[in-house]
Amino acid sequence: MNHTSFRSAAIILACLVAVPLTGCVIKTGDNNEGGGGSTGEGGAGGTGGAGGSGAGTACFEPTPFSAGESFVAADGDNVRTFQFTLPSDPEGGAVTITATGDQLLGEIRVADLADGNIVPLIINNDGVAEAAFVGEPGVTYEVEISESSVTATDRTVEVDVTWKLDTLRDCYEPNDTPAQAAPIALGETITAYTFAGYLANEWPSLEAHADYYAVEVDRPGTLHIVHNQPSRPDGTPLALSLSVYRQGSNDELGGVTALDGPNELEITVDAAGTYVLFVGPFSSLVYAGAPGEGVHWTQPYTLTTTLK
Repeated sequence: MNHTSFRSAAIILACLVAVPLTGCVIKTGDNNEGGGGSTGEGGAGGTGGAGGSGAGTACFEPTPFSAGESFVAADGDNVRTFQFTLPSDPEGGAVTITATGDQLLGEIRVADLADGNIVPLIINNDGVAEAAFVGEPGVTYEVEISESSVTATDRTVEVDVTWKLDTLRDCYEPNDTPAQAAPIALGETITAYTFAGYLANEWPSLEAHADYYAVEVDRPGTLHIVHNQPSRPDGTPLALSLSVYRQGSNDELGGVTALDGPNELEITVDAAGTYVLFVGPFSSLVYAGAPGEGVHWTQPYTLTTTLK
C-alpha cells in the first residue's frame, strides 16, 4: 500500500471507532477492533496428513500489553518512529494505536521491511488519530508519526502516542495446515478466529486465514456440521467456506459456502476414522477493498460437529 494521509483515508475507514488515549500511559483494555484485508483470491484447499496437538494444548493466559511515548515536534524535527514487539502468545490480537497532536500524519508497518504499510492512522477533528489492525504474535511493528502543523513556524506541539493489544484467545492454533488439524470432539461447540495477523506490509493470503480440525468418528453415519461466521461491522456475515475430507486424502467429501448466514453441512461417512474439517475464506467476497473492513477479523466464529 502506498503512503496515505489521514484526511484521504478518513472516509474509507470511517468504521474505525476512535477511542482517545492521551499521554504516556500503561493500560489494558477490552476493545476488540482490528485491521485487515483487501482483494483476495478464491477457493478452499485440500487436506491430508495427521492431526496436530489436542484442543486446549494451545490455551493460554494472554500477556497484558500496552505502552506509549511522547515527543515535542518543532520545525525540522517533527517526525518520530516508534517500535513495539507483540507478546509471543499464540494467535495474536487486535492492536490499537492512538496519537494526539494537531495535524498528524502517520502509518504503521512491520519493522525492517522497506516497502508498504499495513494501514494509515486516521485523524479525527479533535486532533486525535487512530488505527487498528490484527497483529501477529512475536512480530515487531513500527508506527511513524509526523506533526505537520509546525512546518515553517516557530511553534511546538506535544505529540502523545499509545499502543495496546487485545489478545484473540484461540485454543486451537496453530492449525493453519492439514498436518496441524486440531482435534475436536463430536458434540462440542468451539470458538476460534480465522486470522492471526500481519507478517508483511501487504494484504494477507487466503492461507493465512485457514483453519483445520480433526474429528474422530467411531461408526458410519451422517456428520452434521454448523458453522457460524464472524460478521462485518454492518452485520453482514463473512463469506467463509466449510469443507470435509477423509484424513490422508485430498478428495473433498462435501463442502458449502454461505454468503448471508450460517454454513450448515451434512456429509455421509461410510466408515469409522478421522475426518478433517476446513474453515477458510471464499474468494474476494471476504474483503471489501478497504482496510477498515478488516474489523471483522477480530470477531470469532463457532463450529459444532455431531454424528447422526
